[in-house]
Amino acid sequence: MIVTEASIERFMAKVVKQQNGCWRWTAYARAGYGQLSCDSKRISAHRFSYMQFVGPIPDGLTIDHVCHTRDLSCRGGETCPHRRCVNPAHLEAVTQAVNGSRGRAGKLNNPMRDKTHCPQGHPYDLANTYLYFRKRKGCVGRECRPCRNEAVLRHKLRHGHVRSGDSPQDQSP
Repeated sequence: MIVTEASIERFMAKVVKQQNGCWRWTAYARAGYGQLSCDSKRISAHRFSYMQFVGPIPDGLTIDHVCHTRDLSCRGGETCPHRRCVNPAHLEAVTQAVNGSRGRAGKLNNPMRDKTHCPQGHPYDLANTYLYFRKRKGCVGRECRPCRNEAVLRHKLRHGHVRSGDSPQDQSP
């Protein structure tokens, strides 16, 4: 990506510095995230900011809005004001797992936070909980491992995919 002083000036002309420290992107946004064109390619404004003011984004990492993580009142989604923040001091390169855990699933306003056990009574703890990304809802889901394993086994039985090593006591209809 070729960046000139003029392109940095154009970038900063589309930024409003707010009292909370966020630099709000005022130009085009998609799904709440600021967008711009650079070298005839569309790029997220916060990624551009990170690359210009901090450095290259390491392979396998994504950019987290730290200002969003700290704001417990924000419910997330496309209207989240933090998605438009391009302040490099509010951006951090992290793994997707860390970014997801800091998002809505890890917030105090998450209605699931008070559920400590699955409907069958198994505890939700680090060793016993399976986490997965729910693409349609854009959030993290969870299941207890015993219930997940039972559901997988039922699926295998229903579709004739049971192999040796699968628990025989669970194979009765």
